[in-house]
Amino acid sequence: MLEAARGYGVFDRRGTRIGAFIELTGPGGDRIAIRHEGIFVWRRRVVPITNVAKVLPDRRTVVLTIDGHALAGTEAQPTPVPGASDIAEKAPRSSGDWQERIERYIAPAENQAERHLLFISTSRGYALVEQEGPPPPLGRGVELPEQAVSFFVAKLGRSPLPNDPRICAYLEPTK
Repeated sequence: MLEAARGYGVFDRRGTRIGAFIELTGPGGDRIAIRHEGIFVWRRRVVPITNVAKVLPDRRTVVLTIDGHALAGTEAQPTPVPGASDIAEKAPRSSGDWQERIERYIAPAENQAERHLLFISTSRGYALVEQEGPPPPLGRGVELPEQAVSFFVAKLGRSPLPNDPRICAYLEPTK
């Protein structure tokens, strides 16, 4: 069930949201990687698979047997990208491999990418538009027929709507 749970919300035993399930990791898949959401940044946390209490596919949820405070010492070291040099790590624009790694953390699983939201910043305020298919990639230009200007994807994140599992592409006007 965990193989199909990519992108599911992860909750601690008290029902507090911790983050999102990324992948099975470790030798033999005996650990789970979680995108642990903090106030300003998120971190990749790795915990033993034995800490999974249950997986609820109908709610797109993974429940752990531990509480969120127990994750404090579980920050995982970054996984090296095969073939990447030290220069590519210091200057990510010199290699496309880093984009693929990041995509695993922020993109919905293929079976969950049926719809996404666009959060559009305009001179008259903000608009939220629902779209078919997966969200556009970070940095991609977006043309909207009802808008006079073009946009680019400045951020990919969770939907601003409560209890909405869709990915939201936050758009900014191009200059």
